Amino acid sequence: MKKVKMKKILLFFFVLALSIQFIAGKDFKKKYLNKWFDEFDLNHDGSINFDEANELLPKIEKKLKKSKENLNKNLHDYFKMVDTNSDNRISFQEFSTIVRTKISEFLRKKKENNFDLI
Repeated sequence: MKKVKMKKILLFFFVLALSIQFIAGKDFKKKYLNKWFDEFDLNHDGSINFDEANELLPKIEKKLKKSKENLNKNLHDYFKMVDTNSDNRISFQEFSTIVRTKISEFLRKKKENNFDLI
């Protein structure tokens, strides 16, 4: 019983630390968002085009065990959703917005799934 409670406490502090970094913004942006964006921005022009995103499909295909055709359609739909100004490029701001949104959703779901210490 004590091990389970200790694991919950450690997980709570991990999520709390991640939340604080996320909310603080600057450290999160500097440590994570810039690094992640640079991994997608293969030609380092300051934006991610569809071809750059598409080049990552083989890695995603192996991890998710889905066909390239299915992933390509999903990627196309997702790209259009993230590209809010419809210029066929994902800017750092658009990328940052979607990453922060997804992290917020993840933290909210963790909280909803009875993430209590008591």
